Amino acid sequence: AFTVAMNNPYTKACLAEVNSYLVAKNYELKSFEGQEALNNLIQVQHDVAGKDDDMAYLASLSVGADAYITCDGDAFAPNQSLTVRLSAYETTTARLLSEVTLSKEVSPMNQGVLAAGFKELSKRLMPDLEHKMISHWYEDIKSGVRYRIIFSIVGEFTEDELEDLHDDLKE
Repeated sequence: AFTVAMNNPYTKACLAEVNSYLVAKNYELKSFEGQEALNNLIQVQHDVAGKDDDMAYLASLSVGADAYITCDGDAFAPNQSLTVRLSAYETTTARLLSEVTLSKEVSPMNQGVLAAGFKELSKRLMPDLEHKMISHWYEDIKSGVRYRIIFSIVGEFTEDELEDLHDDLKE
């Protein structure tokens, strides 16, 4: 399951393309766009934390997504270009899985041209982003799971009982 987050008002145009791509590939999409209750929850988490947490990360945790994608876009008037960057993160670890960027020249710099440009660049970037994410996860599978569990065992046990418990847990 994926969530898609926007970090910049320019990126609203790319959101539709990212969503369309994920749906067409039969991914379970969990979008928190427009969910007032979730926005309130994120705001409360932000207020409690008292710092600038990654709101896309917090929202992804809230909706139970496996990964989240952020879209950033910029338009540069002097050289009449726009840039889109898509970044994919693993939700449980906030680990960057992939990041792809693409730019193009546009003329004229009006809302319609910008929206079409952001959509086009997002559409072109998604296959590469997906491929890199999947490759990353396959490498994780090859190298094995890298998680550790720490137990706190309370009670009175003999040395033999503790050894037996240790052996059982290792298996």
